[in-house]
Amino acid sequence: MRSSRLFLLATLLGAAVVAACSGDEIPAPGSIMVSITTDMQARKDIDHVGLIVTSEGKVLFDEVAEIAPTIYFPTTTSLIGSRTSAKPVHIRVYAFQGTSARVLRQAITTIPTDRSALLQLPIEWVNDGSASGTLPAGSLLRDVIDAKEGDFDARSAPSVLSKCAAGETSIDGACASAAVDSSTLPAYSEGAVFGGGTAQSASCYDVTTCFATPSTVALDDACEGNAPGASSFAAKFPSGGDGQCVTGPNSGCYVPLSSAVVANIGNGRVRLAPGLCQKRSAAAADNRFELVASSACAPHDPAVQVCGDAAREGSRPNSFLDGGVINIEAGSSGDAQPSGDGGTSLDGSNGNAFTAPATFPPDTECVRPEKLTVVDNMLIYSCDQGDSVYTLRYRSTVGPPFAAPAPLTDNLGGRV
Repeated sequence: MRSSRLFLLATLLGAAVVAACSGDEIPAPGSIMVSITTDMQARKDIDHVGLIVTSEGKVLFDEVAEIAPTIYFPTTTSLIGSRTSAKPVHIRVYAFQGTSARVLRQAITTIPTDRSALLQLPIEWVNDGSASGTLPAGSLLRDVIDAKEGDFDARSAPSVLSKCAAGETSIDGACASAAVDSSTLPAYSEGAVFGGGTAQSASCYDVTTCFATPSTVALDDACEGNAPGASSFAAKFPSGGDGQCVTGPNSGCYVPLSSAVVANIGNGRVRLAPGLCQKRSAAAADNRFELVASSACAPHDPAVQVCGDAAREGSRPNSFLDGGVINIEAGSSGDAQPSGDGGTSLDGSNGNAFTAPATFPPDTECVRPEKLTVVDNMLIYSCDQGDSVYTLRYRSTVGPPFAAPAPLTDNLGGRV
């Protein structure tokens, strides 16, 4: 499966930017940080993730990336909007096992004009089957997906389908509205993405430890059962099934379940959500999961990545983009190869100080840098020159935090 080309180059990210010549602060455009995690196991349950972003009929990003070593979780990408209007955006996240589609999670929303919001789009096993069909080698998602919403000119005979109707996505195993009111989204913070940690030291949910000594919950026809004292639950499959597999006295494969799909209904009893109950009932007898319980840990939060080969650690990349940013406002196409780290915003609000150069290098034809932002160890300068927008990106030889102007090397940018 070949990664496609990305179709829009990064420009801005952050809560404040600097006008170099005047010293005035210019409000940054609003943004949404999209964070993707998964409770499925890399290289076994899923091995590729696809992301396609569209806005007002245009495909702005279209990429399929291999999990471990190209993508690790959480993987983040920031969508940058406008200062003056809430830009509409449609985000689709696909998970594939080989060329076969397994999961689709999507959101239809608008980008705030005045803040950076966080949108969590987890790839969850409970939504397995929300996408079906195959992605031929070398294909772009735009050429093969079922774009029922008509927000771009997709193919009339798609090979990758959604089980839900137009405007819907699978949440907790059932089709529900894909519309997200961005005013209700929390503010972006690094800790909210990385399990209370940072991009370089992310926390993860340890399934092996949590379910080292599980107890089985017998479920009745209504998918209810007794689980007194239990605090966390998992779907357990025979060895070789979905989830994180362990050996020993409690051998099997475990997928942690959130409190959204295993609800405490009182008196020590729990009930599966309708979508999960239906999923269990429809499975063949030899592939029907057992519900197991544990009191050793808290319920799994889908926003927290499970530990394993796909979990982000240290310098493992966590973004489809080099810099992790898609500019919704620009509306023009660039071309670059995605690589490297991205997604963590650093700005003046955390005490760091930035100084933009007085002029851009001559080949950019830009004499007044207008904006400065930092994404991980990438410094991004941007300016307007007539009706053209320029960006210049430098990778610093010293990593964040940038307490003082850092040495700039490796000119990676150019005209957008």
